[in-house]
Amino acid sequence: TGIDVDDMYSIALQWNTPWEDITDYDWGSLLLKWTSLYATNTKVFGVLNDELYGELKDIGAVGENFLPYLEYTVEYIWFWVASLEYTYENAIFSAEYTRYYGIFESNLNPIVPHSALNQEAFYLQLAYRLSDFLEVAAYYSVQYDPESRDGMDPDRYAQNLTNNPNGLEPYYKAWMKDTSISLRFDINDYWLVKLEGHFIDGTARVYESMNADNPYMERYWTLFGAKTTLTF
Repeated sequence: TGIDVDDMYSIALQWNTPWEDITDYDWGSLLLKWTSLYATNTKVFGVLNDELYGELKDIGAVGENFLPYLEYTVEYIWFWVASLEYTYENAIFSAEYTRYYGIFESNLNPIVPHSALNQEAFYLQLAYRLSDFLEVAAYYSVQYDPESRDGMDPDRYAQNLTNNPNGLEPYYKAWMKDTSISLRFDINDYWLVKLEGHFIDGTARVYESMNADNPYMERYWTLFGAKTTLTF
């Protein structure tokens, strides 16, 4: 397994704004960031593991003479992110907007298909620390297909899933809107626990391969999670 990159360029700008000087009051701090990365002719290569190779043979996707060598070529990829973070006493407000572009080719198409990337996403988040032990937060994030934000492109998305002879993706695959609420518990200086609830509209970030029994999936769905972090 390896990676070759012909050219890669990256730039990051950060401005710790003189917020107190601008407002003449102690209204907290404002941080602005902008980051961009551009890369061309990037190749990722390796050998498929025996388990995946066996599964592909079992379903008839590859034959006996198939060579399990993968070469994935990124013709180009470009992304940029603009963000801000405003802190006032125990509250933190953050926001981010990003765009991604890329073209990808595979020597194992259609097993590992060619693809093109064009994504637009943003989020807004507000967190407030109630005490040394407890912090609450809420955020709203959205990812769109910028070429069809409402999923109404008839060449790419199906409006009527019961009559879809061309096997198009459902219209709600064009977006994913996530409203989340979380609780963070700082047990001590080294251990924290976080609980999250997500209420989601759309499936832009969900893979059909992980939902084989329901390829259209559901437009509205929920996700609940718990995680813990230990710092050594």
